[in-house]
Amino acid sequence: MFTFKFQSVLDARKTKEEQVLAEFIEQTRALGREEEKLVGMGLEKERLLQCLREEKDRLLRPGDVELRLAYVQTWNRKIALQRSLIQKLSQDLEHKRRNLMDVVKDRKILENLKERHLKEHRIQQSWLERIT
Repeated sequence: MFTFKFQSVLDARKTKEEQVLAEFIEQTRALGREEEKLVGMGLEKERLLQCLREEKDRLLRPGDVELRLAYVQTWNRKIALQRSLIQKLSQDLEHKRRNLMDVVKDRKILENLKERHLKEHRIQQSWLERIT
């Protein structure tokens, strides 16, 4: 009967891999949500600019124009903040991806070791059967 000495370590690494993979997936989803928000913010800004363009033929008070332009500038600041958030989330995602790759590599090393030990065990069993 073959028993792998490091089976508990292998099981722990598999559990760790699942946990890191779940974190990676959640980070990917969070990045996607923030990118969607950025797209929506860009569309809202474009809608505001379009409304301002449509009103250019109307007689508007300077205060109204300034107010609308200030609102567009506020959207520009919000968009810049959203872009920086997306950049930070992208960096975090890259860090989690590297971490996941390291965890997968560690698990595969143990799995290869297990396969090698199993192969050696089978060879030894075959040899014992031949001499008996």
